[in-house]
Amino acid sequence: MIGIQDYAYWMAFSHLPRWKTERINRLIIDILQERNISFNDFFDMNENDWSGEFNFNSKELDDLKAAKLELPNYSFLAEDLLNQGFDLVPVNSEKYSKVLKHNLKTKYSPSLLYVKGNVELLNEPSIAIVGSRNASSVSLNFTKKVAQNAVNNHEIVVSGF
Repeated sequence: MIGIQDYAYWMAFSHLPRWKTERINRLIIDILQERNISFNDFFDMNENDWSGEFNFNSKELDDLKAAKLELPNYSFLAEDLLNQGFDLVPVNSEKYSKVLKHNLKTKYSPSLLYVKGNVELLNEPSIAIVGSRNASSVSLNFTKKVAQNAVNNHEIVVSGF
């Protein structure tokens, strides 16, 4: 089972500003799989260690130092989310959607999913309904019919944010 501090690390990586998803995921792979070190060991490193070991540029180092300072806040946030019934599902978890990981690959798969509800449904056939914030009435009516049809057929509908 993952502990609160581990979730804090995942959140810190997932919310690195200006970092693309692929860069974050490749760093996670490098840390956990290629170098076989823990997130705790990674965050125990200092700026010189990070620079020497991982060849980060100055902006990346600044982002990582800021993330390190935010770890206590991420711990409180993770605990609060878990207490509210959320599941935090890292990309390397068995619970992570296999379809999402397959379709989005390392380049676009979110490193951490925040799930409210039955996390097992992530690996069931599903549909997603997405759209515009400024949808026309025709689009809204069409979407309503699609959603009603999905519900009537007991299909799983997934949504972001």
